[in-house]
Amino acid sequence: MDHQAQQQSSNTVMYIVLAVVVLIILSIGGILLVNAGNNSTNPDQGSNGTADKMMDGESMEKNDDRMEGDDKMDGDDKMKDDSAQSGSYVDYDERLLANASNGDVVLFFLASWCPTCKILNDSINGSLDEIPSDLTILKTDYDTYTQLKQKYGVTYQHTLVQVDAQGNLIKKWSGGFSLDDIVAQLT
Repeated sequence: MDHQAQQQSSNTVMYIVLAVVVLIILSIGGILLVNAGNNSTNPDQGSNGTADKMMDGESMEKNDDRMEGDDKMDGDDKMKDDSAQSGSYVDYDERLLANASNGDVVLFFLASWCPTCKILNDSINGSLDEIPSDLTILKTDYDTYTQLKQKYGVTYQHTLVQVDAQGNLIKKWSGGFSLDDIVAQLT
């Protein structure tokens, strides 16, 4: 085989391998989106569930504002500010750990660039009135709170940590796509 034919053969193999890798990545992304939509507990969502909205970009645009800054809130978040007591979904504030003395406090480590975080964030924001009165969920920015990540051994976003009033870890888990998934994990 001459050098030109050998080079052409190598290029063909490289293109085939590249095509297979791209197909695998696209398949995994599709499976994650389908599973996220199937895990929804809202029967009214049907085939237009959160995953479908995520693909449309509707939910991503809507929630970029909520996840960008610690003090930036809109929509339903205006009713529940950082001084809120239990039964709330607010930005992390160490003072709110004290709510665990009368209920549960969960740190939700999320990132604005994390698609599964956006799904759970959307679900919680859509269920604000359904948050149990003794539950405080604290939005904890994954990219900002490195000391908290180290303290609780958080190595990737979409991790939830239940803590006591002194901030001691009670339970840690990853995943979940709805408020019901969080409540089911509480000890």
